[in-house]
Amino acid sequence: MKFCPNIRSFFSNSHNTSFHPTRQIALAPVNSALGGIGTMRTRTTLSLLIIATLSGCGDECREYSDFSCKEIERAPYNVYFYYPSGGEEYLGQADGLSQCGSLAHGFASSKNLSGNGEWSYICCMRAKGSECYEKHR
Repeated sequence: MKFCPNIRSFFSNSHNTSFHPTRQIALAPVNSALGGIGTMRTRTTLSLLIIATLSGCGDECREYSDFSCKEIERAPYNVYFYYPSGGEEYLGQADGLSQCGSLAHGFASSKNLSGNGEWSYICCMRAKGSECYEKHR
């Protein structure tokens, strides 16, 4: 059962007191466990917060990406290195975001730039037919 839409609608329509069957069913066990704590509204709010926390609701990466955090970490990438002078160099492909970062850091080290904070890199996600669908680091 997915709780995110119910949580969002609860907080965005907090003045709405209409009956919501899914919310009532989902919260029944939690509300009974919290019995004796304040009003029904307080118990419902606490229940929703507990459910959101425990269910891992809402992959934070989905707020800025078409992909989940796990998908972003595991995706194939094109790796680009940027010299302090502004020049760009294509380093190749990497499997996953960690490997992309390691490739860039290793390249910087091989050029004696690892102590220099002026260089940078970008990981271009290869997805949906694009060689750079999203940029990550």
